Amino acid sequence: MFHIIKESILDFKRNKVRTFLTTLGIIIGITAVVLLQAVGVGLKNFIKQQFDSLGTNLLIVFPGQVLQGGSFRSSPGGGAWVGRIRYTRCAKSQEDPIS
Repeated sequence: MFHIIKESILDFKRNKVRTFLTTLGIIIGITAVVLLQAVGVGLKNFIKQQFDSLGTNLLIVFPGQVLQGGSFRSSPGGGAWVGRIRYTRCAKSQEDPIS
C-alpha cells in the first residue's frame, strides 16, 4: 500500500501541469454545482415570499376564454380585475366532517 502512495506522489511531481489542471477542473466543477444550488434555493425563497406577500385573499380575474385542454385565450384589449376577497363567518355545521 505504501508503494502505491509513493508512486502516486512521484507521478504528481512528474506531471505538475496535468495535476494542476485536473485539480483546477475539480474545484471549478464543485464550485459551479454549489453556486447553482444556492441560486436555485435563493430564487425559490424569493418567489415564495413574493406570493406570500400577496396574501390569501387576493383574486385576479382575466377576461377571456378557457379552451379545451386547459389553454387560455385572452380577450383583445381586456385588462385584469384585481380585488380582495372578504371573509364572512359561517354558522358551524351540526355534523363533524372529520368523523
